[in-house]
Amino acid sequence: MENSNLLLKDGTISASDYYSNWVINGDTTEHKYLDPFSNKEIEDPYDFKANEQDPEKWLEKFKELYSHAQYVYVYLGMYYLKVNHKWYWMEANLEGLPDNLKQQYPPKEDQDVRMVELENLAPVWYHKGFKDRDTSLIKMVDYESTYFEKVDQGLNQYGFSAGWWYLEVYMPLGDTLRIKRYSYFEDPELKLYKVPKEYGGREDVLFIVQKPEELFPEQVGGMYAIRPRDPNQPQRRYKKIVYKTDPEGNEIIDPSRSIETEEYKQWTRQKE
Repeated sequence: MENSNLLLKDGTISASDYYSNWVINGDTTEHKYLDPFSNKEIEDPYDFKANEQDPEKWLEKFKELYSHAQYVYVYLGMYYLKVNHKWYWMEANLEGLPDNLKQQYPPKEDQDVRMVELENLAPVWYHKGFKDRDTSLIKMVDYESTYFEKVDQGLNQYGFSAGWWYLEVYMPLGDTLRIKRYSYFEDPELKLYKVPKEYGGREDVLFIVQKPEELFPEQVGGMYAIRPRDPNQPQRRYKKIVYKTDPEGNEIIDPSRSIETEEYKQWTRQKE
């Protein structure tokens, strides 16, 4: 079904006829949704019809579940309601129900949230020529092609290239991380993430996610966490940054004119 294997923000994997909690607790059991009127498992929601067809009684039970639900997911008029870690299923297709039921009882995603969608901080393109892209965090330094193929599709002809990307990642404290990555010419298929402070993240901890590709064994995939060696290290080194150009034409931080934070100065003295 269209909603198969949907990962909800509370960590539940929701499929068309079952749900799973393995993301939360490692349990791979496929649990069936419950019918709130009989408390029995529903084998196939698309073939199921609730015994209760009175819209007033249906709505009364629905309001009871909705008020106690920690999480509510709505899909094509079907309600999935999580109450005390069990999921109930109700289809709002009875005549006599309010036309604006979903407006009155919208999805709930602000309780028991475990899965937070992070923003990919890498630009869409890394090529030097794309001046409108934000390169304050990562910048393409060079590209070395090792594979090229001319593709002929009737009237359309184009070249396909893959090779080594040479990238620089600029960390908040002024350190530069240099990455060598094998990938297509169009995109190195690399994403960067930071966990927001409100969820316990740090400004100076960066997660790098690299997508593997079967066509190129050199294209190693995985997720890598870049963090300070000392957890007490301040998250900001400079309160004012001044840049300069190095002999190779790259823009780098000028430590002689940039102003460090007092927290960083104190941490440096303690390390000496």
